[in-house]
Amino acid sequence: MKKDDVNGDGLTLISSEKFKEFGAHAHRYYKIEHSFYKNKVDEELLARIWDVYWMQSLQSSPLLTN
Repeated sequence: MKKDDVNGDGLTLISSEKFKEFGAHAHRYYKIEHSFYKNKVDEELLARIWDVYWMQSLQSSPLLTN
């Protein structure tokens, strides 16, 4: 936190962009480091789910009913 980020009362100032995005509690948010991984089983499962999703979306296409 920079000196300019605190007002005379000791309260943290929030930029208008951050306030618009996160609201009144923007000062309570913080970045959490994270990472994702996918193993062979995950990859196969996601591929099957994706195939089913595409099949259902093609079958329910509004273009087919018009």
